[in-house]
Amino acid sequence: DCTVHGRARGLCGGVAWYAPTLMEKQMDGWRSFWSAVPALPVSSLREIARRAGVHIYTAGGDQVLKTHDLLAVHAATDGKRVIALPRPAEVREALTGKLVAEHSDRIEVVLRRGATLLWRIGK
Repeated sequence: DCTVHGRARGLCGGVAWYAPTLMEKQMDGWRSFWSAVPALPVSSLREIARRAGVHIYTAGGDQVLKTHDLLAVHAATDGKRVIALPRPAEVREALTGKLVAEHSDRIEVVLRRGATLLWRIGK
């Protein structure tokens, strides 16, 4: 009653074996994932989060941190970002209070690799 997304195979004493390495199971009101792989790639973690119903803020490999009213993005690469908010909100730079967006469901910025931006997300 679970879906196997990945398998490992091997040979031990002349006997071939196959074992699940990534599995998914729908539970009562939530979704469970199990992985035997210790360090899944960002793309796999993002897909697992998406399938579990987690809001995905950015499509890239950036680190995203979110609290009740703060949102931080640490850029993995140079380039333009479109950060998707789960609902329209007022967005301000957290340190200066400067208005970035008003009643918007996205933040568009250009970031350099290694840069971190911090916003306060209002209602």
